[in-house]
Amino acid sequence: MSTKVALELNGQPEAISPAICNFDTIALVINRVTSIIKIRIHIARAKLINTANALTVLLIQERTS
Repeated sequence: MSTKVALELNGQPEAISPAICNFDTIALVINRVTSIIKIRIHIARAKLINTANALTVLLIQERTS
């Protein structure tokens, strides 16, 4: 059984660059976020959301841009 989650990363206010990434397991999400923090990339916020919520976020972004 595969678990799919999306991780949204938001940059510092001076250069905001949101991204949505898919991972097969929560362990991979934790590993990736930990790696990003260890190499000193500042993350203002990271959200763990399911597929349905990720699609909702994308739909809202499309309507507002």
